[in-house]
Amino acid sequence: MSCMATYIVIPKVDHTGFHIAIAGSDGVRQTILGFDTRADAEAGILRDKWLSAADRPGIPLDQWTEQIMQDYCCYFLNGRRHILFPADIGAEGLEAAKQHCFNILEECVLSLPEPPQEIEIWEGDVMLFRS
Repeated sequence: MSCMATYIVIPKVDHTGFHIAIAGSDGVRQTILGFDTRADAEAGILRDKWLSAADRPGIPLDQWTEQIMQDYCCYFLNGRRHILFPADIGAEGLEAAKQHCFNILEECVLSLPEPPQEIEIWEGDVMLFRS
């Protein structure tokens, strides 16, 4: 069973930077604010993952990996199939990735000026799912 959190880089509404939304496997949600670039936000995610791994009992930091997790990219699309925002998902398979994406979709519908109408899930350059 995975103990991994889901991280989502979210552009600020005014397009002046990025935030990181974190959903823990225990249901706890938090946001890290104030990254100037997407690269800074992604570095913040890596930093948080390493710190979280260091806190796990029984897993030495130098042996920690995410090899059991597959990397997916979930694109949230508007009605014209333009990308509103992406979310990088680490999940133990496509069904788990779908559930993460639908949870994100459910949470963000009311908070965005233009709510997503569809999602696409990609693994590398292969589209695996479209709602």
